Parts: sequence; structure tokens; C-alpha cells
Amino acid sequence: MISAYEFFKSAPKVELHVHLDAAFDTRLLYEIAQRDLASLPVEEPAPWRGGSVRVREQIAECGCFDEFSRIVKMRAEDVVAGQLDRDNSGNL
Repeated sequence: MISAYEFFKSAPKVELHVHLDAAFDTRLLYEIAQRDLASLPVEEPAPWRGGSVRVREQIAECGCFDEFSRIVKMRAEDVVAGQLDRDNSGNL
């Protein structure tokens, strides 16, 4: 019989951030971000670029919901596209 530790260690894992990006209502997030802009962090690390994201500045510069939506979804779409490219090339 396999131990619980071994079971969970060997179980397939998922990238939760990819799934969570689509789990919220982008329009509601936009409304909250606009309303509470001052309470958001000025800057956050962006490990995928090795730099940082100027959160307040990026949101403040969005002229409309469509621009905000594009920025919010950009990273998730990049990750999914990368996974599809790897899957299609036969390399997992």
C-alpha cells in the first residue's frame, strides 16, 4: 500500500495560476482596481520577466476596460501558448 505522502508526491500537478487567472470576473476586477487604486501595491515582482510590474501605473494608464482586460489576460495566454507549443513539438 502506498503512503499518503508518496501518493501526493507522485500525483500530477497543475499550474494553479493559469487556472485562477480565468476564475474571476475581469470587469469586476477592473471596477475594484479603479475604485481602490490607492490601496494597490505600487510595484510587484514579475518573476517571469526578472523585473517588476508597476501595478498602480499600469492600471491608471488603462483608458478603458478592454485595455485592462488585455493586460490582465496577457500572462495567462502566454503560458498557455507556451504549453501548447511544447505539447505540439512532442517535448513535455
